[in-house]
Amino acid sequence: MKSAVPFTALRKTPLSLAVTQALLLSLGVTGHALAASTGETTLELPTLDVSSEALKAQGGAEDGYKVDTATDIGFLKNRELKDTPYSVQVISKEVIQNQIASSPDDLLTRNASVNIVAPDSSNSMQNMNIRGFSVYSTSGSVAIDGLRTLYLKRIPTSNIENIEVLNGLSGFLYGAALPGGFINYQLKKPVYERITNVTVGNYGGSNYFAHADLGGSLNQTDTLAYRLNVMTRNGDTAIDGNNVSETNIDGALEWKVTDKVTAEIDASHNNNRTERGTTFWQLGLEPTTLDTNKNWSQKWVTDKLTTDRIASKVTWDINDIFSVRGAYAYTENRRDTVLSSSNVLTNAFGTVDLIPALSLTGASHIKENSYYLYLDSKFNTGSVEHTLTTGLSGVDNKWLRTQSTTVPVYTQRESWPTLNYFDLPAYSTSDEEYMGTHTKMDNVTIGDQIKLNDQWEVLAGATYTSIDSTYKASASGTPKNYDESKTTPSLSLVYKPMPWLSTYASYMKGVEAGGGSTSDSPLPPAISEQYEIGAKAELGGSLVTVALFDIDKPYDYLTSASTYARNGRERHRGIELTTSGKVTNKLTLMGGVTLLDAKVEDTQSGIEGNQPVAVPEVMAKVYGEYAISAVPGLTATAGVYYTGSQYIDTTNNYKLPSYTIGDIGARYELNQFKTPVTLRMNVKNVTDKDYWLSPYYLGSPRTVAFSVETKF
Repeated sequence: MKSAVPFTALRKTPLSLAVTQALLLSLGVTGHALAASTGETTLELPTLDVSSEALKAQGGAEDGYKVDTATDIGFLKNRELKDTPYSVQVISKEVIQNQIASSPDDLLTRNASVNIVAPDSSNSMQNMNIRGFSVYSTSGSVAIDGLRTLYLKRIPTSNIENIEVLNGLSGFLYGAALPGGFINYQLKKPVYERITNVTVGNYGGSNYFAHADLGGSLNQTDTLAYRLNVMTRNGDTAIDGNNVSETNIDGALEWKVTDKVTAEIDASHNNNRTERGTTFWQLGLEPTTLDTNKNWSQKWVTDKLTTDRIASKVTWDINDIFSVRGAYAYTENRRDTVLSSSNVLTNAFGTVDLIPALSLTGASHIKENSYYLYLDSKFNTGSVEHTLTTGLSGVDNKWLRTQSTTVPVYTQRESWPTLNYFDLPAYSTSDEEYMGTHTKMDNVTIGDQIKLNDQWEVLAGATYTSIDSTYKASASGTPKNYDESKTTPSLSLVYKPMPWLSTYASYMKGVEAGGGSTSDSPLPPAISEQYEIGAKAELGGSLVTVALFDIDKPYDYLTSASTYARNGRERHRGIELTTSGKVTNKLTLMGGVTLLDAKVEDTQSGIEGNQPVAVPEVMAKVYGEYAISAVPGLTATAGVYYTGSQYIDTTNNYKLPSYTIGDIGARYELNQFKTPVTLRMNVKNVTDKDYWLSPYYLGSPRTVAFSVETKF
């Protein structure tokens, strides 16, 4: 039975009232009345439902996709989002299903803190900006089930349980990583209740897919369970000539060895072939808008990748004080010779020209081992509660390459925006592999979650990180080694003036390899710092978060002599506002706003005070769903996404315009039959707006996706 708590006549300290008033007024929350009398401090709010049912939301559409806990934030396990002193957003599997997402891009691009720089549809590694700093999939800023990876070209959405996005530094939590943020993909886990879900549909154009999600108990005692996801897709996308063929199989088992020991194993195989992926652009001046439906790649562009992964995890609750958790993953990626093209926009010849070029990358074979091992200890010192975690984590990545012949670059230019298509020149590659890059990142972590009382909590600790990388430019090249280590401390304070409101302040250091780590003159590790204050509120069925941050890192850049130099700082200051959940019983809203002031400071490189490339000052994005009362089971969906202008060059001479795109869709759940059926349709970029996604890639055209899901 639901219980309601009226927040009326709550007498608090002036500090807590001021924090609460500032939060509610800054969010523009309607329906809340703030009244402060001269005789005593009084806060009047309407009755809010804080029933146990409302607090169990874990990302379902019926709960407004609100998630209460994050599974893995570094070494932090199952941490309540509201009480976590960092800005974290979780995208649930039902969001993935209901938006018919073909790749994480479809989800992350609608995050108000994320600006996609290189899309998944390109031949490049996925690259995005979070808080204005790059986060790319070979940087160590990505993990799968908490296990870090240094190579993630593609991950199918069919096997994702949720996506955990940490904004800002992560050195204390994950070790060496870029300062913008960290992304952790949680895979679907075995379940003991039988599920047999089959979905067929279309991701856009003629790219049809089929997906089966199966699971259940394998014995009568419910100590052994499985999960199996099988997905296949094939056909052209909404971009002319862009064909994607993919097959993914993922199986997982869970065994409750005893009531204290649980073991899991997961194995997956993915095969992806993409023809004429989104092309890379080198813009030497401001471009005009181009047709995003047209394929601007050469007709022979091909990328083929096969990924095999096996992972295991064991948890052991030794007693009421100690517990151990460990995990390990081995991944092999085999990527065939990549045939890519790029387009150069230039006025170097006195006219505005478009020059196509050929790019050839020899075959790659990537072998990777990832691990973590943590000991959690729960104990009290007097009235103070501790959850102390100590442990090890790391990743070992061997990137084997093959030698390729030098291919002549095609430089015949045409007047902008005419693209000249040309035949693929003859080329050859070697089958002999050599160790191109061998990178090891290892961490030693100690962290304590200290609960002083029901209102105050401290999170403190440090991570010692080592970076050991060896690089060879060719099979006969001389190996170049980079071996550095640093410690990244962190301190956070959480204050909860009311059960539904948390405020926090945090400090963290981060570390990453210095510029030119594969050159003869590498720079020492770059140490970044972040100060952040914020507040999180459970308002009805929504979680609303406000965060103010200040991130500072060394400015490393490539000189005209093709060597790296460190001169000055890059400082990003901003504010984020996000919300997710039910506004009313019928209306769901997810979205937010990011205001960013990013500048290069204290530098002698001639760009003092300039804004970094591909960093918009404003992003505002909102997605909503409304249940139509007149037609039970019918839900209308829509989204509007604004991204501000972005500079093309470090000198800030050229800029891309801002853009706004919109989505519309609907979902119809038919539950009157023995077998429930859900019909979905989404139209992305409904106006078919042509726009530049970033200085390197065009945006996506209008895409109509639909699916039919049956639960047997």
